[in-house]
Amino acid sequence: MNHQERFSQSLHRLSKVLPHDGLTLGGVVDLMGQQSIWTLCAVMTVPFLLPVSIPGSSTPIGVMIALLGVACLWDRPPALPRRVARHPIPSHAMRNVLEKASHLAHKLEALARPRWSWMTEQRLVRRLNAICLVCNALLLTLPLPLPMSNTIPAYGVLFLACGALMRDGLFVAGGYVMAVLSVIYFALVAILGVNGVSALLG
Repeated sequence: MNHQERFSQSLHRLSKVLPHDGLTLGGVVDLMGQQSIWTLCAVMTVPFLLPVSIPGSSTPIGVMIALLGVACLWDRPPALPRRVARHPIPSHAMRNVLEKASHLAHKLEALARPRWSWMTEQRLVRRLNAICLVCNALLLTLPLPLPMSNTIPAYGVLFLACGALMRDGLFVAGGYVMAVLSVIYFALVAILGVNGVSALLG
């Protein structure tokens, strides 16, 4: 990605160069290259946030984002397991995702600006951001048929990614807030589930 190119412009450009015969999650990583792990993380949250889907990809996408977070943590190139890397994605679905992501990024760019630089520039904080990204991504992998179970952690990933890309510490802080909300949400679901089972058995 050209450093002068806006995030939304980069996504729009990528949507125009997709192969016509389909691709895989590994192919998506190769397409975007080492230019920005955070860009890829932001893009892959779109199926959880907007009315656009990549069928059967919830768990593989969550795993992929988690592994990208690990790569950020150790400053290494992303390495996907073969099974995840080979997960197929129809080109039309990925193109739709990129176009939706471009529109969403355009809206976020209007709100973002460089601030709270310590949250995006300090090495230790960047590592903590990567850990928070992994936590949000792991929650995405849970195949629970519950409202908001994917949406909340997906926003956590999106805010962390956009904060890193746009050097906006406030967005990064939003990612932490969504991670906390995700933990609270799943804890409440677990407590209600245990209480429900206890009531049935009691």
